[in-house]
Amino acid sequence: PVKAGARVAVAAGASEQATAPGVAREKQGLTWKDVAGCDVCMASAPKLVVHFCGGAFASASPKFLYRHFVELLAAEAGAVVIATPYKTGFDHDGAAAEAVGKFDLALGDLEFQGLEKGLPVLGVGHSLGGLVTTLLAVRPQPLDRLRLGCVVISFNQRPLTDAIPITLPPPPPEGTEEIAKFFSDSFIEALRQERLQEGLDLVSQVAGSVLESSGRGDGSKFDLGPRTAGLLAQVGPILGDLALGKRGFSPNKAEIASRIKTSFSSPRTLLVQFANDGIDETPWLNGALARLARAAEAPPPPAPPPAQPA
Repeated sequence: PVKAGARVAVAAGASEQATAPGVAREKQGLTWKDVAGCDVCMASAPKLVVHFCGGAFASASPKFLYRHFVELLAAEAGAVVIATPYKTGFDHDGAAAEAVGKFDLALGDLEFQGLEKGLPVLGVGHSLGGLVTTLLAVRPQPLDRLRLGCVVISFNQRPLTDAIPITLPPPPPEGTEEIAKFFSDSFIEALRQERLQEGLDLVSQVAGSVLESSGRGDGSKFDLGPRTAGLLAQVGPILGDLALGKRGFSPNKAEIASRIKTSFSSPRTLLVQFANDGIDETPWLNGALARLARAAEAPPPPAPPPAQPA
């Protein structure tokens, strides 16, 4: 639990188009690599490890969709940034478990390759990734992986009807569970990343040949790459959950608030809220953390008076 004096800061009112300090600084000495299925951006002599979780769907391709931000983070903080993909679905505990599992594997591989062991770890998450980062802050942490803090950018856990502005079909009627399971498995299998990659490779090859025949290319294959397949594959779990009748996220806000009250372990927390983000719910998270801070700073109740002899 957070002790009295633990710090929570809020940066509010910024625009998502704002320029970060040092944006013009040349990003020297940065290298990208794939480690244990994670995109990793490394400064030349890192002194910090950042676990980055991107937003819904976007987490599957952080090097493509968050490249500028991740490179700035690595350069400005002198960090190795491990961006972990996770499946977008209704089970956010599952997403958090997947993200931290991939992070631990990647960090272990990097340390085996020569990264200094025991570097401090900072959690950073955007949108749904901010929720994942929050859930990781209420999970038990191994002593050798204690986090020095977390940065939550544009936290939100809006209902699905807000996140996807379409009319959803009703859940399947009772007695059709087997049919619903069949469709769920079919959606997930049809949109499996490896299967999508095979199709994209074929499309890339054909496109390259067409350009070559028209004199506009050298016949090389378009590199749609795993990141494109990863983005498309994110749709499978969502369609599978919808086919099973799921409509609400787990855990819900009441459960998250309860966990924050009893188990939040981040000694330093920065919340970032953008003025032009219509689905940002940072004020809700700030309220939950503020209640925790007030409870931690409250004096203990007075001891009961000693019992009087009979």
